[in-house]
Order: sequence, then structure tokens, then C-alpha cells
Amino acid sequence: RVGAHRDAAGYYEVALRHADSLPAVDRAVLYEKYAFECHLIGQIEEAIEAQGHARLLHQAQGNRAKEGDSLRWLSRFAYLMGDRKAADVFGEQAVALLETVPAGAELAMAYSNLSQLAMLAERLDEALLLGEKAVGLAERMNRPD
Repeated sequence: RVGAHRDAAGYYEVALRHADSLPAVDRAVLYEKYAFECHLIGQIEEAIEAQGHARLLHQAQGNRAKEGDSLRWLSRFAYLMGDRKAADVFGEQAVALLETVPAGAELAMAYSNLSQLAMLAERLDEALLLGEKAVGLAERMNRPD
């Protein structure tokens, strides 16, 4: 199974080399997909770099929801790299940005991410509070994921 993800990462990498003429929104999607595949195969530095590119493209397009979601992914990737401080910073930035736009699945996932980080840091009360916010929002949106 890892071989399929390794292949996918390779295909996205090739596609990105030839993506300069694509609209920014399409390039951002390619960077996001590449970042996701890289993280699945343990290439976390590459995932962070790609997700950072996606974030900048979303920011330039004024898509705050997608920019916030990119920050959440950067938080997750930073945690996987062992950088808890960066994980917390990216996670907090994601929530702060996503709270300025209409609530969506991105905000629920950002709350969930911060809840997980709090749990892993043994901040139980914070983990429970954020987890409840994530679940409540997800339920209101009928999003079981």
C-alpha cells in the first residue's frame, strides 16, 4: 500500500513541475494532494513545504477557509516532525483565521486538531473543551467525519 502512495507522491511532484500555467486554485490543490501523499510516506519536510505553497496560493486568492485548513495541516505536519511549538502556533493560527469566516468543516477540524494537541500535551480540560466544540460544530453541520 505504501508503494501506491509513494507512486502518487511522485506523480504529483511531476505534475507540479509542469503546473506553472495552471490557475492558482488548481496549483494549490496539487500542492495539497502532494503534501498529503508525502505525509503518508513519511516525507514530512516535503509535506510542510508543499502545504506552505498551498497556503500562500489560497492566501493570495483570498480564500480564508482554505488558508485556515492549510494552517491546520501545517500544525499536524509540524507535530509529526516533533515540533510541538510550531504545531501549537499553526493550530492556533488556523482557529483564529477560521473563526473570522462562516463556520464550516474546516473550523471543526481545526478545533479537533487543537483538542488532539492539548490531549497529547496532557492538558485535559483544554482537550475536552476543544473536542466538545469540534463535535458540536460537526453535528450542527451533519458531518460525522
